[in-house]
Amino acid sequence: CLAQLMLDNKAYKQRTLYKIIQRPDWRTEFLSESKVLEYNVPYFQDVATFRKGDMICLGAGTGIGKGHISMNIIKKYVDQGIKPYYVSSEPGNRFAQIALNLNLKENDFYFLNHYHPEQLELEDDAVTIYDWILPSEFSDTANLYKLFAQQLDKHGGLLYVFSQLNESGDFYASSMVRFFSSFAVKYFYTKVNGVTDNINTFFKT
Repeated sequence: CLAQLMLDNKAYKQRTLYKIIQRPDWRTEFLSESKVLEYNVPYFQDVATFRKGDMICLGAGTGIGKGHISMNIIKKYVDQGIKPYYVSSEPGNRFAQIALNLNLKENDFYFLNHYHPEQLELEDDAVTIYDWILPSEFSDTANLYKLFAQQLDKHGGLLYVFSQLNESGDFYASSMVRFFSSFAVKYFYTKVNGVTDNINTFFKT
């Protein structure tokens, strides 16, 4: 059966796996494909134009405050009347206290503890913040960006993906970040004379 499917160009072999060749879903209406988002994108609205299905990759080092940035982003969406989705891969729900400090209330946003980013199904036309992707192997990071891009193609909306920076301050799978993300930015603490200032922070696009 597999041999016949390959002869009929309905399947192909990739190493030890057989995969189906699917008929494409051709479309003719394209005006909605590059629709500019109707809401402001916090922190970055003035430096880029964002469209439906965009992915924002944010890189930060260990202990740099990814949860704080996530909650601040959520607060700015809630203030616009948008109810975002927050995915946390850190145990203990540490974001809850940060949310309270920002005067966020229960039911202001959806949240979920999730440790397998490759299994995440996005909601339609939603703002989703994934804090932070933790692949089983950092070599798998590239595949995660591809999977997220496929999810965005299917569901639209806007996705923030927080990831760990390596010791040199670069993204893991940096070429894939450049390829799949609409906007990539790193988040740093300011250093003055070699001393870390954890109050004054900045983004580097």
